Amino acid sequence: MIISVVSTPPCTVIRCIINDKVAVYIYVRGWRTKPTWDYPLTPIQNDGSWVCNITTGGNDQEATSIAAYGVPYGCTPLLGKGEATLLAVGCAVAQVEITCAPAATSQL
Repeated sequence: MIISVVSTPPCTVIRCIINDKVAVYIYVRGWRTKPTWDYPLTPIQNDGSWVCNITTGGNDQEATSIAAYGVPYGCTPLLGKGEATLLAVGCAVAQVEITCAPAATSQL
């Protein structure tokens, strides 16, 4: 298993190579499941890469943290619905959490 974190402003990209799926959460005034509640797990491609869209609605672009859990098939993580603390995923085989740089804003 390989977990790497690559910093590319305004946020950080997490790459995790395992043979199962990834549960992703973002923090925007609470922890929320990504990409959606209907699809809470992101598949991992044959080459070990995965991509999860974390900006699927609301104020997602304002995320201040991202967490990713590598989980085996059959694991059903809890859905993040705005909890103040990051949900524990007991079946996870790997976890990484990163902090995003604040987005630049300007006033006209």
